Amino acid sequence: MIGARVYHQGLGEGRVVDTRWRGMHLLVEFANGLSLWMNRETLKLLAPIEKKPHPQPPPQPRHIPTKGGNFQSRRMIEAFKLGVVPSFAINDFTFGRKNELEEVERAFESSSRKGGEVLAIEGEYGSGKTHLLDYVLTWALKEGYAVGRAELDRFDVTPYRPKHIYRELIRTLRFIRGNKEIGFREILREAKGIDLPSPHFYLSKALWLLSQDEDHPALWDWIEGEQVGRDYLNYLKCWKLPVLLDHTPAVDIYCYLLSGLGYLIKRLGGKGLVLIIDEAETLFHLWWTPYQRIGLYLFKGLVGTALNLPQLTEMEGKNRERDPGLNVGWVDGEGYIHSGIRPLPYLYQSPSHILLVLAYTPSSSPYYEGIEELVHQGRIISLSPLSGSDYSLMLERLIELYSQAFPSFQAEGGVRTLLTRNLKEKRVRMFLREAVELMDHYRHYRYGPQEV
Repeated sequence: MIGARVYHQGLGEGRVVDTRWRGMHLLVEFANGLSLWMNRETLKLLAPIEKKPHPQPPPQPRHIPTKGGNFQSRRMIEAFKLGVVPSFAINDFTFGRKNELEEVERAFESSSRKGGEVLAIEGEYGSGKTHLLDYVLTWALKEGYAVGRAELDRFDVTPYRPKHIYRELIRTLRFIRGNKEIGFREILREAKGIDLPSPHFYLSKALWLLSQDEDHPALWDWIEGEQVGRDYLNYLKCWKLPVLLDHTPAVDIYCYLLSGLGYLIKRLGGKGLVLIIDEAETLFHLWWTPYQRIGLYLFKGLVGTALNLPQLTEMEGKNRERDPGLNVGWVDGEGYIHSGIRPLPYLYQSPSHILLVLAYTPSSSPYYEGIEELVHQGRIISLSPLSGSDYSLMLERLIELYSQAFPSFQAEGGVRTLLTRNLKEKRVRMFLREAVELMDHYRHYRYGPQEV
């Protein structure tokens, strides 16, 4: 405020030379020579105060430390706090699963030889199912497979909604072609020049539109399983595109689509399509029995498609049986569900080139027995608890990684004993989380929680 030009109705113009009482009183030097303390409210400001900008230091480049901890190790440690192993470290951080990994490799070999296979992974919560699925995903991409993954839940990606599971598999689809990782859209763009052996009710139309440079969002919303109705397609002048139906018995439609995609992957030089379905035990916990029954139909259709069962290639002569729990749909003589609006064969071409991987937790539900009966036609891995020596190896590797991430940490004396004592008989997920939490605690406070 000091230095500002002000005006008083009786005394004229002046200049502020001092202030008091938090700026409520101003000492004004008027043009007539008087210097008086004036109430601020009696003065009118004639010119804004010129505020000199504070000098700003020149921008400095961000300092990124090159010493004091391995960045990759820190990434792994942060992932362990969530109880998971990051995908880039799957191969180097898998312990005590030699037999299981050999079974995974046999499943891939069988799928490559027969053009399809089913692999079931069952185990209790925290036993390492997700870790093994991550291993399968990493292995499949490295070996030249396309991989889609869906984690089921009770509300959206749920077993009785086949379109939503298809949408999730397509959304997560990955395929390494050359030195580049591509998704579903790039796969179809590269496949637009392929001549199909017979028309595919959906993919043929999508490939034709792409060959005509009709690469627009509506096309992708439609073929990727988004909620696109008949009215909207008509509004976009896509009258010839058939709607992807969203009713629960439409299992045949989405198995037909996935088997067609498996064919395209093979034609593009890939080894096949791997479909990973995690949390399949969601089926056992659905609140309504008809939903559980439809979910079992879905798993039966996926298993049959992956195993290339011959009865799934044709629609001619199918016996139609009504299921009282179905509003729109019917069941054929072999027990496979079909859409009541647009029934299709499950298999576009045989073989489907699909390796189906199901992961679930055992249950007392009768539908668990149904899943067991289905996957018995393929391969089953039952995850057993890790041994004490496996946990010891894992702990040593954890300590090594933690020391690389935080060089000031030294696992000596009591901390190693404390880690070993507190981490016995743990599930893998809890083991990882608690081990890192204990080491964090010791690094910050120099004592363990039980030494306070």
